[in-house]
Amino acid sequence: MTPIKIALAAAALAAFAAPVAAEPVFDAFTAVCAAGHADYPAVVEAAENGGWHATTVTGDATMPGVTISDKIALSRKLDGAPLTLLAWRGTKGAIKINACTMRVGKADFPQLQAAARDWLGFVPQDVQPKKVVARFTETPTGHHALIAAEYEGAAAGDGMEILTVSTDAHGAVLDVLKIKK
Repeated sequence: MTPIKIALAAAALAAFAAPVAAEPVFDAFTAVCAAGHADYPAVVEAAENGGWHATTVTGDATMPGVTISDKIALSRKLDGAPLTLLAWRGTKGAIKINACTMRVGKADFPQLQAAARDWLGFVPQDVQPKKVVARFTETPTGHHALIAAEYEGAAAGDGMEILTVSTDAHGAVLDVLKIKK
């Protein structure tokens, strides 16, 4: 192998092995998924304006008892890291459900947890070593953490949102789900 090929191979390996910084990943997620509350048309518009493009990657756009009416699968790169965006909307009776998920190939999970906490303005209700889950609704002053007794009222009002940040052997997954009665 020539010195140039060795250098190129080493650079490619370093780029693949180095995790992408959490802030740009979380910023990309909020820009497309969370800022618009996973509202499907808002997700599609934000993705079109954010350089996302169609991909052959598919995911589970299913939830027991939910009829899916629309779904998209998109991808892009961020600082060399592959991002995949899956979004859908559907209904379960009169309940409207929107979901937006972003998977990143490599990310610093503790920093993603911190970015989620900072964005929410509160500590997520369920914190595990590989997953954090926050349930909230929007108020004029920002995100309001929900306790179990508030779930139904939030869903019947402006909607209940569930933000999940998790990690596995393949990378990190950021997901926001909105339930509105």
